[in-house]
Amino acid sequence: TAYGFSQSISISADGKYVVFESLAANFSDVHMPTTGLGFDVFIRDIRLGRTTIVSANSSGQSGDKGSGGYDHGKPVISADGHFVVYASRATNLSSTQPVGESNIYLYDAQSGINTLVSEQVAGLSGWFDFYPDMSMDGRFVTYVRRYSYPSDITRLMLFDTQSGDTYPVADFDHLKDDNDHSISADGRYISFASGIPNLVANDTNEITDVFVLPNPALDSASAVSSVAIDITLNDLPTAKPGPQLAVDAGINWSYSATNDGGVTLYGVEVRRREKLPSLMPWSTVCTLGAIQPGKTAACAMSGVSVEGQYKDLVVIHGTTRQGETVQALGNAFYSGKQRILPPASFDLQVKVNSFSTVKPGADISAGLPVLWQYQVVNNGAVILENIEVSRRQKLPELGNWVILCTIRLIQPGDTGGCSSSGEAISGVYKALVVAKAYSSNGVLFEDMAKVFYKGQAGDNQKVLTIGVTANGLIMDKPGPVLLVDSTVELVYTVANNSNTPLQDIQIKSRQKLPIHNGWSVLCTINTIQPGETERCLSVREVSSGTYKSLVVAQGRTLADEMLEDTVKVFYRGNR
Repeated sequence: TAYGFSQSISISADGKYVVFESLAANFSDVHMPTTGLGFDVFIRDIRLGRTTIVSANSSGQSGDKGSGGYDHGKPVISADGHFVVYASRATNLSSTQPVGESNIYLYDAQSGINTLVSEQVAGLSGWFDFYPDMSMDGRFVTYVRRYSYPSDITRLMLFDTQSGDTYPVADFDHLKDDNDHSISADGRYISFASGIPNLVANDTNEITDVFVLPNPALDSASAVSSVAIDITLNDLPTAKPGPQLAVDAGINWSYSATNDGGVTLYGVEVRRREKLPSLMPWSTVCTLGAIQPGKTAACAMSGVSVEGQYKDLVVIHGTTRQGETVQALGNAFYSGKQRILPPASFDLQVKVNSFSTVKPGADISAGLPVLWQYQVVNNGAVILENIEVSRRQKLPELGNWVILCTIRLIQPGDTGGCSSSGEAISGVYKALVVAKAYSSNGVLFEDMAKVFYKGQAGDNQKVLTIGVTANGLIMDKPGPVLLVDSTVELVYTVANNSNTPLQDIQIKSRQKLPIHNGWSVLCTINTIQPGETERCLSVREVSSGTYKSLVVAQGRTLADEMLEDTVKVFYRGNR
């Protein structure tokens, strides 16, 4: 317990540190303050339970006069507890000898050093500095200064710890103002109350008013102005020689401007000038408006890649409040090359009754109808024509090649599909499926897939099964590529592999990517007879990025037994 009066507390943003004034002289883990000379300032580490004197010099000697007190304003601590600002009459707290009767000090809690903040003005003395405040990060300190010579003046001051500069903010009427002021957490603005009538036009009410002004250290002509530029192409760096891109591919330019100076920039624009393969005039990509110090603004532009070496000259252009032009230049490169076709320019995927055909395959009731779905993805750079899908059964017995279906044409990057039907047989089914396609110049490409299912009889079969397609496309991981903001039709195929009807079937979904949410009912089916398959659908808008969802089908038998099956579904939203 402190054996003396304590007051004027301030707490850090995370609640770990508390600063306060006290007349007590019995804090056991600090140097004994000079009793009888007034208050001292202390900082308390709540976690460690340790109290340290603030109003002391680097040798551990407390102030030779009081700090804080009723007429000085309370000490203020920064958000992270690193800095404390306070007023003191002491003359021995820092290496700089103060001139005023009361001065403002900034204490560094990490080094234990006090720095004199009060500006020392040649030819003037006897001032009284008090009522300090500080921005959240401790960079800016505001305080009130009262001169007694050559005339009675009370002035609000600002000190920039980064530059060491002091700025006058506004004057007070020392006869009726109470010196009230505050600086915003980010240091951008200063508010205060003043009765001086000439701070704004038409102030004729002859009473004290409240004002808000921008920080003069940030918006003054002496503050440094600077802007930095960053350019990416399809999220890749554009430094010379730049990324290699396929000719006629879609490209997305991203331009960002960072204000790394100390003043706000206005009317910021992004301009570009193509230099290779041909010289073009300047054009404005976008207007970013005003950017405050430390902030970044960005915009984007899309287009189509061209063949050969490409070079852009990009400039970020803005002005300060004083009309100074500020800009940054950047070069952007890429190399457009004709795409070399891979040996296999497409990918074949197969499903049966919307289920995966990867070994060992799905359980399907023997004798039930089966729907084979063949999906061909053209991941080459040329149009594929006359695609033919054929199958050769291998188990339970070796069969002949059979043409199943054909697809006339698939554009580069697109997906085509076709289907065939049959009846499930008993036992393990294995087949080899081959897709053949031709380019426009007659080059043959092909891909193949081994497909499986297990024909079940009696009680060995899975009673309830579900499969999902998106616009007729298979949704196994990583899923089909769909256009962002387009509408996708999700079809849910539910099969009853039992010998009893299923009723009250609910299809529910729980999205996992790009967000994680709760279960939602997508659609319902009243009844599915034994050996039959029913479908229902839902429609949604395609979002950007990878979509992942867990889909479950739940139904009841006539004996009120609950059955269910689950499947993971994916698609990729792309622009």
